[in-house]
Amino acid sequence: MLKQPDHHQHHRQAGILWFALMILAVSCWYRYHRYGHNIAQPLSLSETETEQLADKINPNDATESSLARLPGIGLTRARNIVTYREKYIRENKEKGPPFTCGEDLSKVKGIGPAICLQVKDYLVFEQLVSQPPDD
Repeated sequence: MLKQPDHHQHHRQAGILWFALMILAVSCWYRYHRYGHNIAQPLSLSETETEQLADKINPNDATESSLARLPGIGLTRARNIVTYREKYIRENKEKGPPFTCGEDLSKVKGIGPAICLQVKDYLVFEQLVSQPPDD
C-alpha cells in the first residue's frame, strides 16, 4: 500500500525553507547597507602616494617599497621583481638591464599581461646607450 504524502510535513518543510531564505535575505540586506559602500571599490591612494607615483619608477633600480606602491604589485610581487632583477644581473652582467619595456615584467613570477598593462604608465626604462670604444 502506498503511503499518502503528509501535507503537514510538506507545509512544515516549506515553512522552514521560507524562514531560512528570509534570514538569508535579511542578512544580505544588513551586510549591504552596513558595508555595501566599500564593496568593489578600488583602494584610493592618498595625495602623498599619488605624488610619489607621479615620478616614474625604473624597475631596474627601484626598491621593493617603491615597486610595491604600483597598482597590482604589492610586497610579494615587488620582492619577486627584485629577486629576478638581482639574479638576472648576476647571470647576465654584459647583456644590459633586465627590463627594457613593461612587457619584460611578465618574466617575473606572479606578473602577467594584465598587471603589465596596469603598471606601464608608472614605469620608465633605461635607454641603452652604446659606449664609444676605448682608444
